[in-house]
Amino acid sequence: MKKYITIAALLSAGTVFANAATTIVFDVTNSSNTPYGTYEDIAIYGVGDVNNGGSAVSFDFNGISGSVSLATDTGVSRGWLSGGGVWTGGIPVDIGLSETDLSTITGSAAYITGDTGSYPGVITLTISNLSAGTYDLSGLMAKGTGDTSPTTWSLSLNGTSISVDSSYYAYGESSWGTDAQSGSAYGAVSNSTKENPTTSAHYVTFSGIEVTEENSTLTLSLTGTPPSEDTQNLKAIQFVSLTAVPEPSAFGLLAGIGALALVASRRRRRA
Repeated sequence: MKKYITIAALLSAGTVFANAATTIVFDVTNSSNTPYGTYEDIAIYGVGDVNNGGSAVSFDFNGISGSVSLATDTGVSRGWLSGGGVWTGGIPVDIGLSETDLSTITGSAAYITGDTGSYPGVITLTISNLSAGTYDLSGLMAKGTGDTSPTTWSLSLNGTSISVDSSYYAYGESSWGTDAQSGSAYGAVSNSTKENPTTSAHYVTFSGIEVTEENSTLTLSLTGTPPSEDTQNLKAIQFVSLTAVPEPSAFGLLAGIGALALVASRRRRRA
């Protein structure tokens, strides 16, 4: 009996170790960086717009290290949403934060507007000196004004565009959609127009980003060319979360092999 308890404990420990994930949240704050602590065992770093008084922020949490910076660019105006621009619709997935802590990271946003192809409005989040590993990246783009232009989220790794599995949830008709849609390029939510500027949002996720080199640079860009007559092409980003996907645990594998060997041995003895 003790042997079976030991086997179960080893398998359980191995499974927990193998399935442990590390998540870091980059909260988009006012023009300057805002210091945070750890909420619900998730590290939150406040990141300001480098073109509006912010700077790069170094992070080091549970084996993930690097620095992150945010920039708004090639637009006709930029700024920071707060107060009436605070997002109150929550998010459609569970990233391990309570409602109170979620309000912290959805309570502000950097935005930029664009009106032509020459000034489309671009938001770029750059993660530098990133450790090798497999990552998921997700973020919330929300706005309280009409946006009738398409928006694209794209990734590049060490200067080269990459394609990974991507999906998004859309917020429309005062609630989140129940099913994730594939892709990372989309138009405005149907209930948000220039004439009827109700709130809308997209929550986008990129899965299985393979970083094979130490000190790599991962860049997320929000772009989109608005119609020339439309000056309400407002892009705003509330936060981005980075999750390190754990590799299969050698300990868990060895525990499983040992358990199988022990069971096989007992069967041979009985035979």
